[in-house]
Amino acid sequence: VWIVMDRDSFPAEDFDNSIKKIEQYPETPGAKKWFAAWSNEAFELWYLLHFTEQTGGPISRTEYAEKLERFLGHKYTKNSPTMFKELQDKTIEAIQRAEHGHALQQRQNVPFSQMNPATTVYKLVRELLAYMESLD
Repeated sequence: VWIVMDRDSFPAEDFDNSIKKIEQYPETPGAKKWFAAWSNEAFELWYLLHFTEQTGGPISRTEYAEKLERFLGHKYTKNSPTMFKELQDKTIEAIQRAEHGHALQQRQNVPFSQMNPATTVYKLVRELLAYMESLD
């Protein structure tokens, strides 16, 4: 089971505790392990990683749209029905960038809420890609 969330402006303690609870949730009969696919600060970090590395320090939620618009060449709209298609051919690079950025943040040994920018959405996307390959 995957829970997808971002930090937004929620209190740091709530964000950290949510991830810890998800990761510690015991396997139950008929259900597999639970995982958190989180982004700090915003889910849009995952989109941005399709274009460029993000390891230069914290990014606020308000900066993502502007940065994305530069790369996309048009206004960014949350929940855009075309986003998947626009990013699809850059997914492997995004996974590599996200994994690298997450690893750098983990080395600092700080709470999840202080890992900015960081995301674990790449873990979920990897699982989905493996599932899609198994269907072929």
